[in-house]
Formats: sequence, structure tokens, C-alpha cells
Amino acid sequence: DEDPDAILQDIIKKKIPSSIVNSTVYSLLRKKEIKKALSFARLQALLNPADPNSWDTYGEVYYFLGETELALYYEKQSKRIDPEYTSGGVEVWKKDLEEHQKIWEQN
Repeated sequence: DEDPDAILQDIIKKKIPSSIVNSTVYSLLRKKEIKKALSFARLQALLNPADPNSWDTYGEVYYFLGETELALYYEKQSKRIDPEYTSGGVEVWKKDLEEHQKIWEQN
């Protein structure tokens, strides 16, 4: 596996937008590479700590891993940053997980 610090430095040096990192997380989830998705979600949160979506994505990956307590912690973090943030959370994660499980069964 690649060094997360090296990946983070590369993202910063190349000015890769957060949206690309976020897309990478979901691309990895589709491939059922959940641990790798977690690494990129962590990087996204480090790069954009003031973005509620970063924390929501981080929480969603933990939800996919069955780590509900950590998932809820990061959901609260996204709400602390923006109480109006409604794009994620457990209900959305649950639907996403169900959709991904269907994809995984097909592969």
C-alpha cells in the first residue's frame, strides 16, 4: 500500500480538488475496497476540515465498515460545522450501502 503522507503531499502539490478525492472514495467503495476508501476519506477530512461533506464521507465509510459509533461521531462533526447540512447522515448511508451491496453481488 502507498504511504498516506506521500499521497496527501501529492494531492496538495498537484492542487487536486477535494471533489476528486471524494469521488475516489466512492469509486473505491463501488469496488468494495473499503479500507482504501477509508484512507482517502481520512485524507479528504485532513485537507478540508471545515467542509461538512468531508466528515460525512468519512462517517459513511465507517458505516460501511460496520463501525456505527465512529460513523455517528463523524456525522455529528459534519453537523457541528454546518447544522443545515442535510446531504448525508445515517439514512442516506443506509440506502448507499444497500445499493453498493447490490453492485458487489453482481461482481
